[in-house]
Amino acid sequence: MSGMLEAMAELTGRDVIEHLQQLAAPMKGMRVVHVNSTRVGGGVAEILAKLVPLKRELGIDATWEVVTGEEEFYRCTKSFHNGLQGNIAPVSDRLLRTFEETGRRNAEELRAKLEEADAVFIHDPQPAPLLKYTPGRKGKWVWRCHIDVSRPYRPTWKYLRGFVADYDASIFSLAAFAQPLPHPEYLITPSIDPLGEKNLE
Repeated sequence: MSGMLEAMAELTGRDVIEHLQQLAAPMKGMRVVHVNSTRVGGGVAEILAKLVPLKRELGIDATWEVVTGEEEFYRCTKSFHNGLQGNIAPVSDRLLRTFEETGRRNAEELRAKLEEADAVFIHDPQPAPLLKYTPGRKGKWVWRCHIDVSRPYRPTWKYLRGFVADYDASIFSLAAFAQPLPHPEYLITPSIDPLGEKNLE
Protein backbone atom coordinates (compact mmCIF):
# COMPACT_ATOMS: atom_id res chain seq x y z
CA MET A 1 0.00 0.00 0.00
CA SER A 2 1.38 3.40 -0.93
CA GLY A 3 0.59 7.02 -1.73
CA MET A 4 -3.08 7.94 -1.66
CA LEU A 5 -4.23 4.55 -0.38
CA GLU A 6 -1.86 4.74 2.57
CA ALA A 7 -3.07 8.23 3.44
CA MET A 8 -6.71 7.18 3.17
CA ALA A 9 -6.12 4.12 5.34
CA GLU A 10 -5.22 6.43 8.21
CA LEU A 11 -8.72 7.92 7.99
CA THR A 12 -10.86 4.96 6.96
CA GLY A 13 -9.01 2.03 8.49
CA ARG A 14 -7.17 -0.63 6.53
CA ASP A 15 -10.20 -2.88 6.24
CA VAL A 16 -11.91 -0.34 3.97
CA ILE A 17 -8.84 -0.08 1.74
CA GLU A 18 -8.45 -3.84 1.60
CA HIS A 19 -12.08 -4.14 0.51
CA LEU A 20 -11.43 -1.53 -2.18
CA GLN A 21 -8.42 -3.51 -3.39
CA GLN A 22 -10.53 -6.68 -3.55
CA LEU A 23 -13.14 -4.90 -5.66
CA ALA A 24 -10.47 -3.55 -8.00
CA ALA A 25 -8.56 -6.82 -8.39
CA PRO A 26 -10.66 -8.18 -11.32
CA MET A 27 -10.05 -4.91 -13.18
CA LYS A 28 -6.28 -4.91 -12.79
CA GLY A 29 -4.67 -3.88 -16.07
CA MET A 30 -7.92 -2.66 -17.63
CA ARG A 31 -7.52 0.37 -19.88
CA VAL A 32 -9.96 3.01 -18.64
CA VAL A 33 -10.25 6.47 -20.19
CA HIS A 34 -12.05 9.41 -18.59
CA VAL A 35 -12.91 12.41 -20.78
CA ASN A 36 -14.16 15.83 -19.74
CA SER A 37 -13.74 19.42 -20.92
CA THR A 38 -11.17 20.92 -18.52
CA ARG A 39 -8.29 19.96 -16.25
CA VAL A 40 -8.75 22.88 -13.86
CA GLY A 41 -11.78 24.48 -12.29
CA GLY A 42 -15.11 22.85 -11.64
CA GLY A 43 -16.16 19.79 -9.72
CA VAL A 44 -15.51 17.22 -12.45
CA ALA A 45 -11.87 18.21 -12.82
CA GLU A 46 -11.50 18.08 -9.04
CA ILE A 47 -12.95 14.56 -8.99
CA LEU A 48 -10.79 13.24 -11.82
CA ALA A 49 -7.61 14.76 -10.40
CA LYS A 50 -7.96 12.31 -7.50
CA LEU A 51 -9.96 9.46 -9.03
CA VAL A 52 -7.56 8.69 -11.88
CA PRO A 53 -4.41 8.44 -9.70
CA LEU A 54 -6.38 6.35 -7.19
CA LYS A 55 -7.36 3.91 -9.92
CA ARG A 56 -3.73 3.66 -10.99
CA GLU A 57 -2.69 2.80 -7.45
CA LEU A 58 -5.27 0.02 -7.56
CA GLY A 59 -3.69 -1.43 -10.70
CA ILE A 60 -6.14 -0.03 -13.26
CA ASP A 61 -4.58 1.57 -16.35
CA ALA A 62 -6.56 4.80 -16.05
CA THR A 63 -5.98 7.96 -18.08
CA TRP A 64 -7.67 11.35 -18.24
CA GLU A 65 -8.22 13.16 -21.55
CA VAL A 66 -9.69 16.61 -22.18
CA VAL A 67 -11.61 17.80 -25.24
CA THR A 68 -10.70 21.20 -26.64
CA GLY A 69 -12.69 23.69 -28.68
CA GLU A 70 -13.02 27.26 -29.84
CA GLU A 71 -15.04 29.96 -28.10
CA GLU A 72 -18.24 29.03 -29.96
CA PHE A 73 -18.00 25.45 -28.70
CA TYR A 74 -17.97 26.66 -25.09
CA ARG A 75 -20.81 29.11 -25.77
CA CYS A 76 -22.82 26.17 -27.07
CA THR A 77 -22.07 23.91 -24.11
CA LYS A 78 -22.83 26.70 -21.64
CA SER A 79 -26.26 26.99 -23.25
CA PHE A 80 -26.62 23.21 -22.95
CA HIS A 81 -25.80 23.41 -19.26
CA ASN A 82 -28.41 26.11 -18.71
CA GLY A 83 -31.01 24.29 -20.78
CA LEU A 84 -30.48 20.95 -19.07
CA GLN A 85 -31.18 22.62 -15.74
CA GLY A 86 -34.50 23.97 -16.95
CA ASN A 87 -33.69 27.39 -18.37
CA ILE A 88 -35.05 28.34 -21.78
CA ALA A 89 -31.80 28.35 -23.74
CA PRO A 90 -32.20 27.92 -27.51
CA VAL A 91 -29.04 27.05 -29.43
CA SER A 92 -28.56 28.12 -33.05
CA ASP A 93 -27.92 25.61 -35.83
CA ARG A 94 -24.52 27.21 -36.34
CA LEU A 95 -23.50 26.51 -32.75
CA LEU A 96 -24.82 22.96 -32.99
CA ARG A 97 -22.69 22.39 -36.09
CA THR A 98 -19.69 23.72 -34.16
CA PHE A 99 -20.47 21.35 -31.29
CA GLU A 100 -20.62 18.33 -33.58
CA GLU A 101 -17.56 19.30 -35.60
CA THR A 102 -15.60 19.81 -32.37
CA GLY A 103 -16.68 16.36 -31.22
CA ARG A 104 -15.60 14.82 -34.52
CA ARG A 105 -12.19 16.53 -34.39
CA ASN A 106 -11.54 15.50 -30.80
CA ALA A 107 -12.57 11.93 -31.57
CA GLU A 108 -10.00 11.82 -34.36
CA GLU A 109 -7.29 13.21 -32.09
CA LEU A 110 -8.10 10.69 -29.34
CA ARG A 111 -8.98 7.80 -31.66
CA ALA A 112 -6.19 5.41 -30.67
CA LYS A 113 -6.89 5.73 -26.95
CA LEU A 114 -10.66 5.61 -27.31
CA GLU A 115 -10.73 2.64 -29.65
CA GLU A 116 -8.40 0.51 -27.54
CA ALA A 117 -9.94 1.31 -24.15
CA ASP A 118 -11.77 -1.37 -22.21
CA ALA A 119 -14.03 1.31 -20.73
CA VAL A 120 -14.58 4.98 -21.53
CA PHE A 121 -16.29 7.41 -19.14
CA ILE A 122 -17.59 10.56 -20.80
CA HIS A 123 -18.33 13.31 -18.28
CA ASP A 124 -21.26 15.66 -18.92
CA PRO A 125 -22.49 17.02 -22.28
CA GLN A 126 -19.32 18.56 -23.70
CA PRO A 127 -17.64 15.32 -24.93
CA ALA A 128 -20.91 13.44 -25.59
CA PRO A 129 -20.47 13.19 -29.41
CA LEU A 130 -17.19 11.28 -29.08
CA LEU A 131 -18.98 7.92 -29.17
CA LYS A 132 -20.70 8.75 -32.47
CA TYR A 133 -17.35 9.56 -34.05
CA THR A 134 -15.49 6.51 -32.71
CA PRO A 135 -16.94 3.68 -34.83
CA GLY A 136 -14.00 1.36 -34.14
CA ARG A 137 -14.51 1.32 -30.37
CA LYS A 138 -14.08 -2.01 -28.60
CA GLY A 139 -14.91 -1.33 -24.96
CA LYS A 140 -17.95 -0.17 -23.04
CA TRP A 141 -18.88 3.50 -23.00
CA VAL A 142 -20.57 5.19 -20.03
CA TRP A 143 -22.05 8.68 -19.91
CA ARG A 144 -21.48 10.23 -16.47
CA CYS A 145 -23.93 13.09 -15.89
CA HIS A 146 -22.97 15.28 -12.94
CA ILE A 147 -25.86 17.75 -13.23
CA ASP A 148 -29.59 17.67 -12.54
CA VAL A 149 -31.41 16.97 -15.82
CA SER A 150 -34.77 16.09 -14.26
CA ARG A 151 -36.64 19.11 -15.70
CA PRO A 152 -34.70 20.21 -18.76
CA TYR A 153 -35.55 22.59 -21.56
CA ARG A 154 -36.97 19.90 -23.82
CA PRO A 155 -35.29 20.86 -27.13
CA THR A 156 -31.89 20.75 -25.42
CA TRP A 157 -32.49 17.32 -23.89
CA LYS A 158 -33.94 15.93 -27.13
CA TYR A 159 -30.80 16.98 -28.99
CA LEU A 160 -28.37 15.66 -26.39
CA ARG A 161 -30.31 12.44 -25.96
CA GLY A 162 -29.57 11.71 -29.60
CA PHE A 163 -25.93 11.24 -28.56
CA VAL A 164 -26.16 9.68 -25.11
CA ALA A 165 -28.89 7.14 -25.89
CA ASP A 166 -26.31 5.06 -27.78
CA TYR A 167 -24.04 4.65 -24.75
CA ASP A 168 -23.84 1.32 -22.95
CA ALA A 169 -24.88 2.87 -19.63
CA SER A 170 -25.33 6.16 -17.80
CA ILE A 171 -24.46 7.28 -14.29
CA PHE A 172 -26.36 9.98 -12.40
CA SER A 173 -25.78 11.47 -8.96
CA LEU A 174 -29.34 10.89 -7.72
CA ALA A 175 -32.37 9.09 -9.10
CA ALA A 176 -34.27 12.38 -8.93
CA PHE A 177 -31.72 13.98 -11.29
CA ALA A 178 -32.02 11.40 -14.08
CA GLN A 179 -33.84 11.04 -17.39
CA PRO A 180 -35.02 7.70 -18.81
CA LEU A 181 -32.60 6.26 -21.36
CA PRO A 182 -32.64 2.97 -23.32
CA HIS A 183 -29.77 1.42 -21.39
CA PRO A 184 -28.86 0.62 -17.76
CA GLU A 185 -28.67 3.63 -15.46
CA TYR A 186 -26.62 3.65 -12.25
CA LEU A 187 -26.31 6.00 -9.30
CA ILE A 188 -23.11 7.27 -7.70
CA THR A 189 -24.15 9.59 -4.92
CA PRO A 190 -22.13 12.72 -4.10
CA SER A 191 -19.10 12.23 -1.87
CA ILE A 192 -16.08 14.16 -0.67
CA ASP A 193 -12.35 13.63 -0.85
CA PRO A 194 -11.25 13.11 2.77
CA LEU A 195 -7.73 14.18 1.79
CA GLY A 196 -8.83 17.34 -0.02
CA GLU A 197 -7.45 20.53 1.48
CA LYS A 198 -10.88 22.12 1.82
CA ASN A 199 -12.12 19.09 3.77
CA LEU A 200 -9.27 19.02 6.29
CA GLU A 201 -9.61 20.63 9.69
